[in-house]
Amino acid sequence: MHCIRNVKLFLEVADLLGYPNDKVMLVLNKATNRTGIRAEDVEKHLQRKLALQIGDAAQEMTLSINQGTPLVLAKPNHQVAKDIMNLARELVAKASKEAAAKESSKQRSGLFGNLIPRR
Repeated sequence: MHCIRNVKLFLEVADLLGYPNDKVMLVLNKATNRTGIRAEDVEKHLQRKLALQIGDAAQEMTLSINQGTPLVLAKPNHQVAKDIMNLARELVAKASKEAAAKESSKQRSGLFGNLIPRR
């Protein structure tokens, strides 16, 4: 519960600082029913939607770390590995959209860039 409270405080500070909501991606780590806290409860308390959830695989992660092989390489079909890959895909897609938007705005810059409409 302390973590959720701290995340809520962070989100409030980010809002006060004018940080755009699209720059914040909420990911629930170690998401299982054993903890007694459901994802819906977290969303309700934070008043934000979770982008993704990453399951709990404590034993597999410890073994992966001790062996020096990332879980996504050692066991790519494991649910947590799939969750991590989904997170990576989301981040790459978001970065690609931002890069495309930045490139588009670069093309329009210059002395007459904003005066002449692009087709």
